[in-house]
Amino acid sequence: LTVRVAKLDRRLRADVLLIPVLAVDGQATVPRIIGLPDAAADRLAELAKRHHLGKPAGAIDATTLPPASAIGRIALVNLGKDRPVKSVDVRNAAGLALDWCAKRGAKQVAVAADALRRVAGDHAAALWTEGVVLASFRYTELRSKPPENSQNAVSTLTLATAGEVRALAEAADRAAKIAYGVNLTRTLSHEPPNVINPVT
Repeated sequence: LTVRVAKLDRRLRADVLLIPVLAVDGQATVPRIIGLPDAAADRLAELAKRHHLGKPAGAIDATTLPPASAIGRIALVNLGKDRPVKSVDVRNAAGLALDWCAKRGAKQVAVAADALRRVAGDHAAALWTEGVVLASFRYTELRSKPPENSQNAVSTLTLATAGEVRALAEAADRAAKIAYGVNLTRTLSHEPPNVINPVT
């Protein structure tokens, strides 16, 4: 899984654009997303009206965009009901969203980083990155054949922003490195004793 940062504009291409939301007075709070194409913005407004806010953190409602769109689907990702949003809910929602995208064959996934920051705070992009990278962990080295769904893995997560790219990229890079390190530790802990032992 590759993590990158890009501008949210008409050039952004993604199979799915994830938009984190919260509930306020029973309504989905979807902040205005600068750079979103008009067709996508119209579908987003429709989706927000029917989003069921009683669902737990990580629940997703989605709509498909017209075939000519650079973005295939828009999906609202519920971050739960707690205020302020808990770090664990951001990580869990990110991991569940990754699995949801993979089950639908999405390879290129973007998240609206500005919307994420507005609803979950300044550190939310780093938490989302950690959650996605940690959820991408699979240990398959000792399997006789790859799992059936191994071809459906998401290949790229793009944090899409209309704002400053550099600071966001630094925070995402730092979070991704920590999560990659955790995944490496998990890989080593799965190795059999003839590979990982006191001598090695």
